[in-house]
Amino acid sequence: MSMELSGPECYWVDSVAAQWSSRGRMRAVAGLQWQWCEDIEPLGFSGQTPLTDEHRAKLCKLVAADARGLAENAKNLPQDPYFFGKAVARAMRIALIADEVGDDDSRNLAIDQATSWLTPWLNGTNADYLVFDTEWSGIISKAGLADPMADFGQGLYNDHHFHYGYFVYAAAVLAKLKPQWIEQYKEQIDILARDYFNIAPAVDVYFPFARCFDFFDGHSYANGLFAFADSRNQESTSEAINAYYAIYLYALATDRLDIARYARAVLQLEARTSRVYWHLDDLTSSIYPEEYAKSKAIVGILWSTKADYATWFGANPEFIYGIQLLPYTPAMALLLKRRWVADVWPRFLETVANDSETDSWREIVHLAYAV
Repeated sequence: MSMELSGPECYWVDSVAAQWSSRGRMRAVAGLQWQWCEDIEPLGFSGQTPLTDEHRAKLCKLVAADARGLAENAKNLPQDPYFFGKAVARAMRIALIADEVGDDDSRNLAIDQATSWLTPWLNGTNADYLVFDTEWSGIISKAGLADPMADFGQGLYNDHHFHYGYFVYAAAVLAKLKPQWIEQYKEQIDILARDYFNIAPAVDVYFPFARCFDFFDGHSYANGLFAFADSRNQESTSEAINAYYAIYLYALATDRLDIARYARAVLQLEARTSRVYWHLDDLTSSIYPEEYAKSKAIVGILWSTKADYATWFGANPEFIYGIQLLPYTPAMALLLKRRWVADVWPRFLETVANDSETDSWREIVHLAYAV
């Protein structure tokens, strides 16, 4: 990221030589204040492109089938916070799309499924229930309390913004479509939000100010308390964006505009730094050496001290690209810009999609072309 200096008490320290880092060239600055400004793009529950009648008719058929399929999904609901969160967020995404296209039956069906799934988690009656950790001031799963490596490292706060971001997204849509339900569980949803994004940092003594987000680097880190030789890291920028998008929508739907504005600013910064540090040749082309950049368009895992073309779950290119592309919501418009996709599609993404070993990952990569 670039920074403009203003004011008599802020200046470059020319006596300190510039240093090259994993974030590019860095210079020393002296000053008393650090001003941060973002150009806020339009964003809400729905996308910015109006639906045509043809698209609306197609979506009606698809969303009806997806809503009916949720009953079958309920037979094998994931028990861990991450995959359960994805499942309930998907159900409420179906409900929101059904509402947009005027399919009340599918909307209500999806809402009924999602609330029946989510309620045990919020009441603490599910198998892998959530508890408050007094040592590190956060919400962790029962399995994570017993085994810090369980549930993707939940007990050591790994990926918390990914996990609870899905819960909060589902709650945000519920707050919009069925506000009487969310009133019963607002306190519980607030607690999940506070775990990774403190909505009252000046007065909240139970949760840290910003568990995942680093205001100096401008993006989140996902590794929690896990220590590595290369220090902190984050894999999925798109899931981090989803986490702050969820807070923004939830605050809007519950009429807390100050929180919404704060979350929206953090969301915009997370999206911008994702394009700078994870997307090659998007907002900048001067960070990574040519031997890295010439054969790829993405960073898989960004560390404090290095960039990896990799994921935590496999080396397939569709994994490395795809994990930066999900979930698809209107917030992806902040991350996926038409110019960048048009540039990298013929050079990288098309081949990655076509060579994918599974249909699900192929579809995730193909969806990027929709922008």
